[in-house]
Amino acid sequence: MKIDQLLEILRERRAHLSVDKGGCLRVEAPKGALNSELQGALRKQKKSIIALLESSASSRTDYKLDAMLPNGFKVPQTLLCKKPKLVLLTGATGFLGKYLLAELLRQTSVKVVCLVRSTGKDRVEQGLKNSGIWEDSFRSRLSYIEGDLAKELIGLDSKIYNELVQKVDLIFHNGAHVHHGLPYSSLRAANVGGTLALLKLAAAAEASFHFVSSLSVLPSMSSGVTDRFFEADPLEEISPPRGGYNLTKWVAERLVENAGKLGLETVIHRPGPISGHSVTGEFNSQDFLYRLVRGYIATGSAPTGKIPLDLLPVDYVARAMVWLTMRSSLRRDSLRRYHFLHPNPASSELLFEACERAGLGIQRIPYQEWFQTLKKVASAGQEDHPLYPLVGLFASRGKSSQDYLEEAMEVPYDCAETQKSLSTAAFPLPSLDGALFDRYLEAIIREEKMKT
Repeated sequence: MKIDQLLEILRERRAHLSVDKGGCLRVEAPKGALNSELQGALRKQKKSIIALLESSASSRTDYKLDAMLPNGFKVPQTLLCKKPKLVLLTGATGFLGKYLLAELLRQTSVKVVCLVRSTGKDRVEQGLKNSGIWEDSFRSRLSYIEGDLAKELIGLDSKIYNELVQKVDLIFHNGAHVHHGLPYSSLRAANVGGTLALLKLAAAAEASFHFVSSLSVLPSMSSGVTDRFFEADPLEEISPPRGGYNLTKWVAERLVENAGKLGLETVIHRPGPISGHSVTGEFNSQDFLYRLVRGYIATGSAPTGKIPLDLLPVDYVARAMVWLTMRSSLRRDSLRRYHFLHPNPASSELLFEACERAGLGIQRIPYQEWFQTLKKVASAGQEDHPLYPLVGLFASRGKSSQDYLEEAMEVPYDCAETQKSLSTAAFPLPSLDGALFDRYLEAIIREEKMKT
């Protein structure tokens, strides 16, 4: 098991790693969280983990300083509320990013400049074409600049940077280095430094700043927290999360909050679980649910019990974010936050009913029996198996699968204000019904057939 995969699994199992004064690795984890496979992997990777933790320790302790704007950061006091004409978008090559780009071009008449790496232009257009959302009319309003979020001035030369200062009206920052197995120090330059650089650009250009964060900056439903978290809750009053990636998003949000307090028009979008397209069924291949369903299909079995699914289709999330963005840009508020998760979660039983209609014949078995299947996948080293990357996320449990799966039914995130803001939108909130899961299964089956 590779070290980044191991760290990702340990994060999901709520295990905390540290190095004591004697240089020994300490592991704190809930009872039963570390199965034999994980314990063996920890022993094998111990030296590498200690070196990684020690190298990132100083950066981790400085995260509070990173969340503070530099002394020279200034926001013009005469910012005007204006309709945007030129938008700078980051992260357009990602799963959500390509749909955000398409919605910006469909819903508005703005011109969009995408910040990309050297091969990003081809990837952006090909990504939209592969998803069936490319329109030839986009090309006249779409341009690209090569840059890097991890570098000074986001990797731009001074001439291009100054041109953006003169022309950009709105920055939609969706880009990030996404890796849940790496420490804060490895992700800090792109996710924290990149956000700060873009905030400076927004202030210099007198542009509004829209930041795609994540609900992972808040405590999760498995953390034992019973309070609900509302859109209006300031992040400064909430403890930072564990995990390098989540911490970088927390720090970046704090920077955006602080810029908003100085008068910069800022909006924070916090998506939760994003599922496939509501019409085509296209899924993010790295998505947990997508991998899990492929694993069910591959093994022909799944554990009994129910879990709540509060996911939102990617096309709805992108459409809603852009719709709110365009209306937010016509108002003058210091800060707004939006939570994107389904207010009416569906039962996972709908997924298995869709499997039955698709003729997949997924057998529902007790959790412990299903867990033995996972152990066989791990012990055989089947790295190409859909369940292999997820093996460590599950553990042997003494209690029933029903208790295991329903131990955290209450979702602690509130999205009432977001849904209220969207109540006048022309597009409705999609229902999490059998028809939607049918489309998802059809897309997964179609992709599986293409691989064989």
